[in-house]
Amino acid sequence: AAGAQVLDPGMRRSTEFPRWIAQNREKLTGKKVLLYCTGGVRCERASAFMGSQGIKNIFQLEGGVHRYLEHFNEGGGHWIGKNYTFDKRFSHGAVGSEVISRCTHCGNPWDRYQAQAKCTACGIEVLLCRSCQRLAKSSGKALRCPLCQCS
Repeated sequence: AAGAQVLDPGMRRSTEFPRWIAQNREKLTGKKVLLYCTGGVRCERASAFMGSQGIKNIFQLEGGVHRYLEHFNEGGGHWIGKNYTFDKRFSHGAVGSEVISRCTHCGNPWDRYQAQAKCTACGIEVLLCRSCQRLAKSSGKALRCPLCQCS
């Protein structure tokens, strides 16, 4: 929408959300707020918390990105890439969706969290392609998640 501003909280864990709200309340007050989450559960909690903090006009993508991609299975609607879930579904996207994420070690397109590799700074899981799984372990190279690479 014209004039809309995207605010990416850049959080690693949902427990960081209350602090982010406290730091960004002025940006949200009096605005329409749209939340979207992988499956919608975290958005339910986040919108309830925001309401308890006096923020109004909160909307969310019902059923999260997962349900959105079920509805727009052929082209993905406005969604680009895949949606990562923390259960056995892993990443899923619309038919023919492109891989927009990259291996942390080599930078090649990759979208599967399967190596149980962790960021050496914050401990969050990182993407590591099959060819780099052995290389990364033997090279001793520090793996960094996108948020730690930026800081």
